[in-house]
Amino acid sequence: MLRRFKITETQRGLYFREGDFMGILAPGVHRIFDPLMRVRVQVVSVRDAVLRHPEAEVIGKSGALAGLAEIVDLKDTERAIVWADGRFLTILGPGLHIVWKVFYSIAIEVVDIRTVRFEHEKLALILQSPGVQSHLGLLSVESHQKALLFVDGRLKETLDPGVYAYWKQAGQ
Repeated sequence: MLRRFKITETQRGLYFREGDFMGILAPGVHRIFDPLMRVRVQVVSVRDAVLRHPEAEVIGKSGALAGLAEIVDLKDTERAIVWADGRFLTILGPGLHIVWKVFYSIAIEVVDIRTVRFEHEKLALILQSPGVQSHLGLLSVESHQKALLFVDGRLKETLDPGVYAYWKQAGQ
């Protein structure tokens, strides 16, 4: 039996045979001989810049995404700030992530969260975005206050009035 799969310009096909990842289907019409119905093609949008998939690690490490996506493999102490076409998109936590660069111009900043405080020239913009609360906490020091920042039980710095962001650790 010949099966037909149509992939549009804003899509890619994740091609699996008997559960094993075989590759990426480019835009176009694909006919695959599959008499035993063992082929599965999952059509995904490249407009969703971050591919969230249970097989992301296998897909990312396969090499099939060369030129199509950035593979970001973050340690427990790292986070990635993702920008699409110059606009803040998301913060990625530990693990392997696939970020499509087909539809958008992608920029990724990897940050070490052991610094505790998160300082960025576009901090106000980042803090306005939904979902960042799972990675960042906020501290607002009023004009009549000062705050003491302790890291591992040691005084690291005194904070003057203002808004500060800090990295949440796993489990907070």
